[in-house]
Amino acid sequence: MTDIFVAYAGADREQVALLAKALEADGYSVWWDQSLPPSDQYSAAAQAALAEAKAVLVVWSASSADHTWTLDAAASGRDRRILAPIALDAAPIPLGFRQLDTISFTGWTGDVVGPPFQTLRHRLAALIAGGGAAAVFGLTPPPPAPPKRRLWLIGGVAALAAGLLGAALLLNKGGGGLPLPLPTSQTGSPNLSAAQPGYGLTAEDLAGFGAQDLVRIAISLDGIAAIEDGAARGDPLGLGLSCLAFVYGEGVPRDPQLARTRCQAASAAGSSLGPLMLARLALAQEAGLTQSQAEAFLAQASAAGDPRALTELARSALNADPADPAQAAILARRAADMGHHPAEILYGWMFETGAAGPVSEAEAFAWYDAAAQKAYPPGLTAAARLLQEGRGVPADPARARRMYTEAADRSDGEANYRLALMLARGEGGPAEPAQALARMRAAAAAGYADAPAALAALEAGGTGTAQAAETP
Repeated sequence: MTDIFVAYAGADREQVALLAKALEADGYSVWWDQSLPPSDQYSAAAQAALAEAKAVLVVWSASSADHTWTLDAAASGRDRRILAPIALDAAPIPLGFRQLDTISFTGWTGDVVGPPFQTLRHRLAALIAGGGAAAVFGLTPPPPAPPKRRLWLIGGVAALAAGLLGAALLLNKGGGGLPLPLPTSQTGSPNLSAAQPGYGLTAEDLAGFGAQDLVRIAISLDGIAAIEDGAARGDPLGLGLSCLAFVYGEGVPRDPQLARTRCQAASAAGSSLGPLMLARLALAQEAGLTQSQAEAFLAQASAAGDPRALTELARSALNADPADPAQAAILARRAADMGHHPAEILYGWMFETGAAGPVSEAEAFAWYDAAAQKAYPPGLTAAARLLQEGRGVPADPARARRMYTEAADRSDGEANYRLALMLARGEGGPAEPAQALARMRAAAAAGYADAPAALAALEAGGTGTAQAAETP
């Protein structure tokens, strides 16, 4: 049984050989050898391997972009929703494949620790585990235990999800607390659409994911044309997703003015995505909107039960002058109860630090772990930190090390930093100095504040320094 079928052009054989060797070292069966002489038997064998493959890895390059066999194999993978595309150079991706999330392997020489191969490794794991179209767009499959979710985007998108409207932290600075008499009767999933969820999205997706990820999932499953058709019909969710598409430039050219029009229509139709994105445009002072309008848009979205807006308003309440931690706790809890990953982290942090009441590290771990169970990188990192330190939960360095590894492989800077320290010290497992250096370099490349100094210490033969918990 073939796990991974590699579609490539013969000119790229040297790099493909490195890829195949690395993937086989991970335990996968890889069908890739195009050096065999063409024959009917070879063609039949290739077609059989392609048909049974659980994932199709297409290697785009100037040589393969017009290679008939590569195009045919890639089309098969795309149509079966098991395609993982990578690019060896800057040559244009063939038409029909450009909207897929293609990993850049430009200049790759066999490094299996750096972001390109780590991203590919997890995307292939998702496809082979049955992640389907979600994995094609950089998503990993859900774990078996809590409620089903599509998991977080790999390779840097998690940072966006952790604070979709991060600039909202500045709202209300210098003012009073946020006057948000939110109706307590609003519970459950956000009112993102007056109609049933569609475009490949589930109710859990609508509550759990960041806005940019929602539209990426919808485009990956139904395409931008279906979203635009829905918007033309006046479907609230279609209008909301179209609003997102033009705000972020997903599937269409980025167009703030058209985004404002679609977002206003989405708001009028009852989609909370409309005011949420109008707030984003206002914070960026785009499409004729001003920063002073952002708070009102966020309040409108939160009144409709959108967890993203609730979370950002909770952050604003914590950062207001004077701060309103009680209101922040109410808002964060409402969003966390909807399964919104960043809200779970924020609410857990409030228990860990006593930001809104008595300190309870056990409660903090429970909320961090809720996000970790859905493979949200900051949740994995926060839960691992308490596990490592034995706070609120019995110490388990080995499990903490595994959780840090999972988050680090999803490009979480703090996880790479903390994992590097554990690897250097042999905590939770054997000491691995070379891996410690590689992980610390990844943390420094991700911009983690204490990583450069720790990297210098590791390079000098030390074991680095510890870092206190960060505010989510």
